[in-house]
Amino acid sequence: MFGPRPNVFGHSGWGGSFGCADTKEAVAIGYVMNQMGEGLVGDARATALCRAVYDCL
Repeated sequence: MFGPRPNVFGHSGWGGSFGCADTKEAVAIGYVMNQMGEGLVGDARATALCRAVYDCL
């Protein structure tokens, strides 16, 4: 969910917030928003942010 490799780990929060880290790439991402979503896991904004970060690596 947080990245393309199994060594990526993290935790989701209510409404779409999350934090994760990739030990191989030495990168961490933290995301909080000013408007909560309806779910706990799989927020489209979080997925898009992770994808954009990995596209830049």
